[in-house]
Amino acid sequence: MTTASPTFDIVISYRREDTQAASNAVYRELVRRFGADRVLLDITSIPVGEDYDQFVRRIIASAKAVIVIIGPQWLTIEKHGKRRLEQEDDAVRGEVVAALASGVPVIPLLVENAPAIEADALPAALKPIARLNMMPVLERYWDTDMNTLAQRLAPLLGVEPEAPARANAAKTGKRPWVALATGIFVLAGVTAGWFYVSAARAPVTKVDPAPGTATVPPVAKPAAATPDEIVQVKVPLARRPLAITMIFETGRPRAYSAVYTLGDDLHYGAGFASLKHGSLLDLLQRYTSFPNARFAGQLNEYLPRVDSHDPDLLKDDGFKNLLTRAAGEDPAMIGLQDQMIEERFFGPARVECNDIGVKSALGFALIADVNFNMGKQRYARIKQTTIRALDGTPITGIDEHDWLRAFAKQVGVAAAKSTFPNAVRRRTDAYVQLMDQNRWDLAAPVTVGGFELVDP
Repeated sequence: MTTASPTFDIVISYRREDTQAASNAVYRELVRRFGADRVLLDITSIPVGEDYDQFVRRIIASAKAVIVIIGPQWLTIEKHGKRRLEQEDDAVRGEVVAALASGVPVIPLLVENAPAIEADALPAALKPIARLNMMPVLERYWDTDMNTLAQRLAPLLGVEPEAPARANAAKTGKRPWVALATGIFVLAGVTAGWFYVSAARAPVTKVDPAPGTATVPPVAKPAAATPDEIVQVKVPLARRPLAITMIFETGRPRAYSAVYTLGDDLHYGAGFASLKHGSLLDLLQRYTSFPNARFAGQLNEYLPRVDSHDPDLLKDDGFKNLLTRAAGEDPAMIGLQDQMIEERFFGPARVECNDIGVKSALGFALIADVNFNMGKQRYARIKQTTIRALDGTPITGIDEHDWLRAFAKQVGVAAAKSTFPNAVRRRTDAYVQLMDQNRWDLAAPVTVGGFELVDP
């Protein structure tokens, strides 16, 4: 007699060796929105004596959507010298074949910069997946991509697109109007043409100015939370490397509206736009030319002074208040800051990590932080010193954890020659502490500088 199979509305198919971390993140996001009883990540609860293939087919046939998560190695991973996808007993192949044959909507997600799959690269049984519209999921647009996925799934599950947010608000004790306001803000960001709305949600203890307030942030660099006061902040996994750097730079993990001075320079926002080095001018020129930017006219009047690096702007409360309001009230400014983050922070770090062979989230955070904070030339010298010391990099066979520890040691050596040696040493010590705690994947909770970073 066949045992009754459990049923789930959403089934996630993935390969552990390829996309374990990304799949877990997608699963947590869907559980948060739709509930744990509706989402299945692993088809593992197989009754004794049950035929695996038939069991999988029943699970998938009863689902309302199957998500196939495709990473960079999805096509190429081998077993016994043959591609796993070519083998009849491969679990992922079986799940995808069953999904394609069931008539259930199949949604392929491309994660970790995986390219779209071409039909010619697939075995015959899997070729139909190449005809499906594949959805890229990018680190810098995580929240918006997850919103898009939820909107695609909601009608399949028979719920309104905004219902998951209401359900989550009820579970967390938020009032309905708070969830509604969040939905309006997300919609405003998409309408403005930007694909990313702030990934770091409202913290449990407030650390940013409230959107829409006219309060000018302190001119001095904000202090981090004291060791006795651990502030919990919700930050998606993909944003934790940036959040850690923001803690070091601004004293808080989210800083779209932060305006602060370092020495004779004024810095602004999550992209650390600098008056002295011209990046603030670049950001404001982009913003003032953006269609329907709410504060374009007012900020445009300041452009000549920003262009001339006018030092009086460091004391101009009207200008700093305007910057704070732009980030607090206009999603276009947040979108532009994210664009700057990608250009100056994520992009170069991703290239470096690919070249070196660094794959861990903590390694990415450290590489990005040093590359950004200490400058490209000094970063390059530290990297080359580490390569000479270990005679290679992770991509040439050196253990990644050993290489990153040696790299951090060289950063400490270089710190003595930096402009702010104690600050560099403190942030390097924080990374080493995370290494000692074996927090290579930066899985929540992560405690840095008095903040505990947790899942949204």
